[in-house]
Amino acid sequence: MSMAIPLSWDQPSLSGDRLQAYASLLRIQKDGQIYERLEAEYEPGDQHMISGYEDDDTNSIAVNDLSSFNEDRLKAAFQDRVAELVANVKGGHHVAATQIFDTPQGIKLVVAKNEGLDKRDPEFLQKLQDLLRDISRTQTGHDNGQRQALWAEMLHHSDARIREWIAEFQGIAAKFNQSCLGSSEDVIPVQLLRGNILVLLDASWKESKDKIVEMAHAIWNTWEEQDFIDVCNSRPDLARKVRLSIGFLGRLKIAFNVLLRAAERLSGFDELTICPLTWSKHSSRKRWKERNKSWTLSKTFQSLSLPFNDVSVKELCGPKWDKYKLAREFDKIQRQSPQIHAEIQLILYGAQQDLAEGTPTSYIGCSKRSCFLCWEFLKMYGAYRTRATHGKIYNLWVMPSVEGLPEQQAKLIARALQSVEHSVKMHLRTEKEKGLRLGKESTVGDSSIATRVEFHGSLRTMEQIMEHLSIQRQAAQIRGPNESTDDTSLLSQDPYEQRAFDLEVSNSSEDTDVQQGGECRWCENYTENRCPYCNKYWYCNATCAMGSVFHRFECAGRALTTADYLERAVLEDELPDDPQTLDDYGFSRCKTWNQKSHLLGLYGGLLKGDKLSSEEVDEWRRSGTLVENIVSKYMAIPERYRGSYFPWFLQHKYLLEDDFPVEDPIMAEMEFLAAAIENAAVFLKPEDQMKHFTQLEPVEKRDAFLFFAMARESTHPHPTDSSDLWYKFGFCTCREKHQERNLGGLYAKLVSGNKFHQDYERSLGIPMPKQLRVREATFDEFWHAYRDGSLISLMDKCNLSRDRQAFQNLESFLAVRPGSPRPLVWRLRHYLEFEEMRANIPEDVLTGAQAYGMSSELNPREKMEMTTFYKKLWSQYDLDPLEMEDARCRGRLVEYAQKRLPNLDPDVARLLEKLRPPLATVQRRSSGSAPPSSDSGSSVWQSATDMLWSLVGRR
Repeated sequence: MSMAIPLSWDQPSLSGDRLQAYASLLRIQKDGQIYERLEAEYEPGDQHMISGYEDDDTNSIAVNDLSSFNEDRLKAAFQDRVAELVANVKGGHHVAATQIFDTPQGIKLVVAKNEGLDKRDPEFLQKLQDLLRDISRTQTGHDNGQRQALWAEMLHHSDARIREWIAEFQGIAAKFNQSCLGSSEDVIPVQLLRGNILVLLDASWKESKDKIVEMAHAIWNTWEEQDFIDVCNSRPDLARKVRLSIGFLGRLKIAFNVLLRAAERLSGFDELTICPLTWSKHSSRKRWKERNKSWTLSKTFQSLSLPFNDVSVKELCGPKWDKYKLAREFDKIQRQSPQIHAEIQLILYGAQQDLAEGTPTSYIGCSKRSCFLCWEFLKMYGAYRTRATHGKIYNLWVMPSVEGLPEQQAKLIARALQSVEHSVKMHLRTEKEKGLRLGKESTVGDSSIATRVEFHGSLRTMEQIMEHLSIQRQAAQIRGPNESTDDTSLLSQDPYEQRAFDLEVSNSSEDTDVQQGGECRWCENYTENRCPYCNKYWYCNATCAMGSVFHRFECAGRALTTADYLERAVLEDELPDDPQTLDDYGFSRCKTWNQKSHLLGLYGGLLKGDKLSSEEVDEWRRSGTLVENIVSKYMAIPERYRGSYFPWFLQHKYLLEDDFPVEDPIMAEMEFLAAAIENAAVFLKPEDQMKHFTQLEPVEKRDAFLFFAMARESTHPHPTDSSDLWYKFGFCTCREKHQERNLGGLYAKLVSGNKFHQDYERSLGIPMPKQLRVREATFDEFWHAYRDGSLISLMDKCNLSRDRQAFQNLESFLAVRPGSPRPLVWRLRHYLEFEEMRANIPEDVLTGAQAYGMSSELNPREKMEMTTFYKKLWSQYDLDPLEMEDARCRGRLVEYAQKRLPNLDPDVARLLEKLRPPLATVQRRSSGSAPPSSDSGSSVWQSATDMLWSLVGRR
């Protein structure tokens, strides 16, 4: 039994009031939205995601298709739906969360709420428990009235929310009826759907709530997103509002079906226990308010090593702020009452439980998406996940002091809280207009370890990112011979970024006249010393200065080793790019990308964990004891926290043996591609299977097959490949490498469903649960869609609409048939990739670049300045390349560039002035047509009415 210790804020590295002060300032700086704003359907008011899979697995009558049953997904859906039921009043105070604990007696579901459970909640949860138990004990097909009683209880408890959803639907449907007039010339499905919507609108005024919910659910299940766009005269925003208002109105029926399916299929429900969680909040509120009084805005700026003046305030928060206005807003937020969010209550409850009495599952069900701070904490704390995050900071967020936590859990929580603070500081120091996009933890086709956020900011901010990732690895650890003398500097060669860095250093130097010290960037203690080697940043001493791997690469404090390159790769969650590092640490002996990923994950569980340094790893390698010490370190970790990489490594220790042959990277890539083509050949028609892929005709079929084969193996083309597939399939619309990998993951999911995850888990030896069948595109569907410019429609048919909408301009790019002209700005993007690789540039790529002034007549200095300018422009987060194309066509590229980059280099401006507008303009597709002028006929109305009531009766 491990020693129990208290979790307290009263320690220098773990300050609750400091974290809250930083969070309050970040909330002001980012207007509350820390991550990229989500689609309109997830805006506050209802950030619930209506997931299709819950309803796909919820027909409680037809339960014969056991091959599609997925226990984990059904459990997650059950938890989310119960949380939504408990959050039966709108507003952040009523957000609920649930977590399943597997106990020897059966399933225990713990339920928590932000402001504590209402008086009605325990009684409802008791009835819910009893009814689900009875249903689980009743043989399928036999009903003694429990199902109807469950439906009645859910309707009664959700009465207030149903009234809100009805009112919302009525308002949106009225606008739809006024602005989208039907016509007798409309195709029959459009007429029927319009009739369904109006029938539901009519019923919403006079039918009972259960009938209204069932009708809305029937419409949601019957019609696809494209059908709503068609009926709304190609107005996607209105179509989305109409569809989602109907979806929310029918969501209670989805919840009912999920609860039934869970009771019928999941083991342990016959002894289900639902445990309402109560949490004392008054004492923590009082203490928090008392401490916040002493944490002023001025003190917050001082803690961030920033001068508290109007100039600094405007740089941090924007031109509309001065220090007095900011102080008023800051104090207003600080005076708010704190909340112990429901997710945090569950984590603390689980941390206090004896594992012998029940094991918590890794999924936490939520009634809405998690806030930014909860999301960051859960990422760092352990392998816990929720449905998603809305990326916002709301009221004061508090982690209460807790007595009697097991030592291991207390340390894990403390490290996670430290990481949350680092994340908040990192976002504070990110330029407001750029923001940071949310990197998904699990993206098909991407790294399963994590994904690196590409960043184009200052070194100061990048240093914070590195330190933040270092904390992540320390938390992960608790859970579970050539040296390079090259002083490789991580300073960008971009003169725009170099100027920003120089300005930052000069400002820092000027501050030393006033500020004689600051926070050490390694241990965070106050110091009056700078790095003894480069004299750039606050560091206590040489040990602290060399503690940061990023600073090691920037500063010539000591010679770099391959272990330093390994550590940097681990912190960036990227495979090392140094050839000697690949050789020294086994990556060059791996045959597959999965093996390389597993090996990186193995090192990630060690570096920085338990203060393991790159010097120690380097010494292990030099002494020939690398394998022995890796095994020893992992064996010292409790088995529960070792993760999946270590068991895999025990079967693959030969990768670190010197006598095991090193893979030739070129041959390995050729063999990989050949195997991918061979594996994909079975998807061709019989008459094509014996052909070499280069013999496939037409050329669109050949290109599509080669890309199809790569996508099924979760890889994507390189920009400089002679096949030009990187351009043809829209990777040029991506902003950076991380987004390219995500697009590759989208294509992988389109043509192979869950194959990537299955292959990855299989390679780790993880038992494979039964998977729900995922709609995959056949090869014929894929290449025909590519040829016809309808890949987006194919993605939508495969339920990937929400995924593909994350890629700006992808839809317009893929709508153009292969071989047809596209905006030249995309070839400019392609040109920049060739310049990066110093590769020979094809003629069509040069043509696009020349339209933007990248002429062969430029001298080397001018070429470098123009390339640097376009890279800087392209790195801007809110850039729309088609706006840049429009400016070029109108001869306004100089004005556009000066607006985007106020400090435009005069030489670049001079070169842009020479550009003349082209003779042709970019053709824009019409976004819609005028709505028909007449209503649907009475026969169609009757058909729509009969259809809808038939669907309700059938369900």
